[in-house]
Amino acid sequence: QVITRDLEEGKRVRAAVPDDLVHFIRQYDTDVILAYGRDIVAYGYYNEVHEKMELPETIDMEALALALREAEVDFLVLRKDKPVDRDPGEAAWQCVEETEDYRIYTDAQRKEGA
Repeated sequence: QVITRDLEEGKRVRAAVPDDLVHFIRQYDTDVILAYGRDIVAYGYYNEVHEKMELPETIDMEALALALREAEVDFLVLRKDKPVDRDPGEAAWQCVEETEDYRIYTDAQRKEGA
């Protein structure tokens, strides 16, 4: 709900979420377009965002931020237990919400340009 709470009627947002959420997000809210879907997760097809977000043991935040911007991602959801080489805020990804297991970020650069 955090991702779509300020969404204008008829608009959609693009989000990158961990593999364990991919199967559930679109069932919950069709206004959320995923940066990669279940085919990437299930069959291992190549996707730049998925490669930078899920495959490394520690996320290279600068490389992920670049891939997210190229894919025009508005929101990023990261597991709290997934190591990141630096605070996402240093790459202009602002934390807007936390749950027990996840942190939700928005791209401050895209927001400023919108």
